[in-house]
Amino acid sequence: MRRALPLVALAVLMLASACDGNDSPPANSPSPEEAAAINGAAEILDASPDSLAAPENMAIGAESDANLAY
Repeated sequence: MRRALPLVALAVLMLASACDGNDSPPANSPSPEEAAAINGAAEILDASPDSLAAPENMAIGAESDANLAY
């Protein structure tokens, strides 16, 4: 029991030193608006390529150029 007491005291001191009471985010972290924009971009990049494909009935190439009004 006497040998365990210093280990317990050391563990308590280590845990107490990890809690500095400062709840503010680090200076280099993004703002909530920036974080939302980053998350939105990540969702787009993580999207399946199949969900980004053009619809089957969409004209692509020369066919679609013929329908444009210049």
